[in-house]
Amino acid sequence: MHNILFIDDEPGIVSGLAETVNRENLELQAYTASTVKEGIKIAKQIKLDILCSDIEMPVQNGFQFAEEVLKYWKDCKIVFLTGYNEFDYIYKSVNEFGGQYVLKSDEEKLVDIIRKNLLQIETEQRNKLISKKMQKLMEDYENSRKEKLWAEYLRNPEDAETVKALAKICEEEGLNLRLPVKCGVGRLLKPTDGRSVTERELTQYFLKVKEEYRYFYHVYIVFLLHGGSYLILAQKKEEESPSFRNILKSIQNILYGLDNQKVSFIYSEKELAFYEIKEEIKLFHAFLEVNWSENNPILVKLEELMEKKQGHEGYKKKNEISLDWLLMEQKFKEIREGFEGLYSNVKNNHERSLSDVREYYKSVGVIASYIEDYVKYSEIPEELRKNYFHLKYMTSVNEVHKFVMEFLKYMEGRCETAATEDALIIHKIETYVMNHITEDISLDVLAELVYFNPSYLSRFYKINTGKNISQFIAEAKVIKAKELLKNSNEKIEDISEMLGFKSSGYFTVFLKKHMGMTPTEYRNQTSGKK
Repeated sequence: MHNILFIDDEPGIVSGLAETVNRENLELQAYTASTVKEGIKIAKQIKLDILCSDIEMPVQNGFQFAEEVLKYWKDCKIVFLTGYNEFDYIYKSVNEFGGQYVLKSDEEKLVDIIRKNLLQIETEQRNKLISKKMQKLMEDYENSRKEKLWAEYLRNPEDAETVKALAKICEEEGLNLRLPVKCGVGRLLKPTDGRSVTERELTQYFLKVKEEYRYFYHVYIVFLLHGGSYLILAQKKEEESPSFRNILKSIQNILYGLDNQKVSFIYSEKELAFYEIKEEIKLFHAFLEVNWSENNPILVKLEELMEKKQGHEGYKKKNEISLDWLLMEQKFKEIREGFEGLYSNVKNNHERSLSDVREYYKSVGVIASYIEDYVKYSEIPEELRKNYFHLKYMTSVNEVHKFVMEFLKYMEGRCETAATEDALIIHKIETYVMNHITEDISLDVLAELVYFNPSYLSRFYKINTGKNISQFIAEAKVIKAKELLKNSNEKIEDISEMLGFKSSGYFTVFLKKHMGMTPTEYRNQTSGKK
């Protein structure tokens, strides 16, 4: 999945161009900006592969803006947009920016240019990995002494000589150990085709990512003998920078896109002092041992899995896997066991009854939110459904607990009969889309829901369903649009806005394409069938 930015001082134009790209089902995540300030902010947070920029803009013209973007992402492809076929613009775009020039009104040519750029990006990625320069860097980069030093440090972080030697290696990589760093640990999954990449090949991929983010970060990656995993450290050069998650996404994209290899990552966005790294690595390794999928690579932020809970004894804080995560992973047996423990505290320990009751009801609230957001009422047995609607009127812990146990046991049994792990993931994604169709649903949001890399999720969904996620979202919007047009008196403009369309004109084009009729025609056709 590549990223494209459309910038024009007329918001309607960029939103229309973005929707055009989305309709073509290209492997692109589209971003839009209507001011240079907005565009710079996006460029500093997202790795841009293609920029489509208007030429005549206030503050900076398109050529100046493109030069700024190329400072951050030197391989970004530039396409200039204009309403005029002017020779000066054509000459400058051809001679200074590789001949990328298209009229705003020519959507067909724009899509064609974008497709050609995507092919060129893929070709360049492959060529870079086998370039002589990369080979030379790779030879310098490979050094088993580094791996041994890290192994020694993890065993004995108090050894002054080891710390001193490690500090020197990190400084050679551009890291200043007196300043904080971000940290993550990755592990390769077993390949389904039987072929594993060599450490030499992995080094090539890592170097490519390091080069891509050179403007914003010093990136250091090393194989850890302890745990058979990869440590990634990143230290900011610029205050406003892409997230650490984006660096890890790039590694996953390159490995999977070019060599069909999958790597899982657990990471943290918080910045750590060097002496804190050892404990963080231990924690990451512990979570990598959790029963994650053996086939699908994860991309998980530690903060999403952990929540700080204030303990009763001495207010000692401890980490625990969040209930939200257990629900999303449908680990209903573990949740049942946890609730039994909470219930036992409430019933048997009078000294802490108030705090335990609060904790218990807080967890019940999380269960209720899960039912509201992800469970289809029509699929729940009638008695359970009735008890759920009466949940807020239940006055005793015993009544509430009986309902929670029955619901969790029912969900556990339903999961045991589910077809496959992949089917559960697809079901989770599609249920979320259907329940949140009036919200802004991005690929990033769906990927975080199932702890996947967005690019991998896009391919995973296509392989399992035969269509793109954007197609399913479009189908869900059609279903919701038909429901609102038929059963409500909302204005067409309001329905259009509710479903995330920038204008009612684009909404009309969308429905015409998917239903063969305009919103007005559909409403008129169904008005007598209510």
